[in-house]
Amino acid sequence: QGLAPMANSFQKYILNCGNSIIKAHNTTNKDTATHDNICSMIERLLLLHKNSHSMIRELFENEHQFQQALRTALQDIINHGGSSDDSTPTVVEIIALYLDRVLSGKIRLSEEALELKLDELLQLFLLIADKDLFAEIYRERLAKRLLNRRFISLHAEKIMIIKMKTQQGAPFTTKLEGMVNDFGIGEDLAKLWQAHYAQIGSGKNDGENNRKNSILTSSQTSMHNDLHLKPSLEFSVQVLTQGFWPAQKFRELHLTRELTNAKNEFDQWYKARHSHRLLTWIYALGEATVRATFHHSKKYDISLSTFQAVTLLLFNSASSLSFQSICDSLGLDVATGKRILHSLACGKHKILIKTGQPKSINHSQDEFRINCEFSSKLKRFSIPIPSLDAESRKDINLEVQQQRGYNIDATLVRIMKARKRLTHQELIGEVIHQIQNFTPEIKLLRQRIEALIERGYIQRDDADPRSYIYLP
Repeated sequence: QGLAPMANSFQKYILNCGNSIIKAHNTTNKDTATHDNICSMIERLLLLHKNSHSMIRELFENEHQFQQALRTALQDIINHGGSSDDSTPTVVEIIALYLDRVLSGKIRLSEEALELKLDELLQLFLLIADKDLFAEIYRERLAKRLLNRRFISLHAEKIMIIKMKTQQGAPFTTKLEGMVNDFGIGEDLAKLWQAHYAQIGSGKNDGENNRKNSILTSSQTSMHNDLHLKPSLEFSVQVLTQGFWPAQKFRELHLTRELTNAKNEFDQWYKARHSHRLLTWIYALGEATVRATFHHSKKYDISLSTFQAVTLLLFNSASSLSFQSICDSLGLDVATGKRILHSLACGKHKILIKTGQPKSINHSQDEFRINCEFSSKLKRFSIPIPSLDAESRKDINLEVQQQRGYNIDATLVRIMKARKRLTHQELIGEVIHQIQNFTPEIKLLRQRIEALIERGYIQRDDADPRSYIYLP
């Protein structure tokens, strides 16, 4: 029997080790995947990968059977290990999250250590079967890093993209490269806009000469228990090309007068430069810093989303507002209003005080007012808000399935155009061989073949119904 029994035993050993790592992670993270737990799991998998290769090199002289056994075991661990619960992140998702932490600087590494870490993670990436799913998750995280400016450097982002491009080909990273390049172009455009906006501001009143980057300034008068907005703000805009970036759901938001004036000014300025382009404002991705002064002259700079900031600014002209009046003033639906007001009135930093239950929002009864006695040891802090798109994970899976359909269709047509006539089994085999970024299901392949027949791209051979003929 040769080395086969030993290789099988080695494969089982690696598989048991990997599953133990994942099981330990799932046991301690039934509700959430924290930073430390994600790091621990991936670093243990990287160590298993490294030690296993060392064993093959030192003990088995790089024998092919052992290399294949290791690859099979690691692929099984990464693609099939973990919990079947849909609420628990898969190993593929956790790899993407860990890579996000590396590139965002949450895991501090030197330049040389970063390069080595990216190479190690690339080895895990190559073992992923559904690379298209990984790419979509990676694209979502890349968008957040760029738009929130929480990345080590664009150079590091480009290095990882180039590594994936070298392994998977240029089409795999087209959108990722487009995002990074688009972000750089947008930064240049933003500088031109800031120069233009500064010129406009220089001709206005003194209160508007004092501008700060993306800051809404507010203070409290001594006569009223609410916030008072000064009319000065700096308005920065990041223009993105829709085709590269993850799709964003448009959400209505009624801006303040100052923000509306700034937005209209940018619209006019941009249209003068690019008259053929259409702008769509995505307020859910916006950020603002509100400067608030509470009792005893306590001043804080609060980092908020645009939705949160505009909500707070409503209280400049009202001491108390109901849930419904806030939603009506801002054009919010009930679900969005609940998320925003919960973050401001029920979180760690309670900027607003509400009636009723302290930890939940009753949209039909709750009233809100500014917490004038608010106090914090931090002069600068942020108030996080839950994602306004709760179905983001389902949206990613839906997008992946849709793209797979397009990919299979293109591959089927390309093969039939070149071969003209193929049997069903030959066509299925060719498609599976050519598609590299995911493993297509046979059921899905049959569905796409039937769809192409209905659309007139191919037809069944009358002489042999098990064969297909390309229709030019």
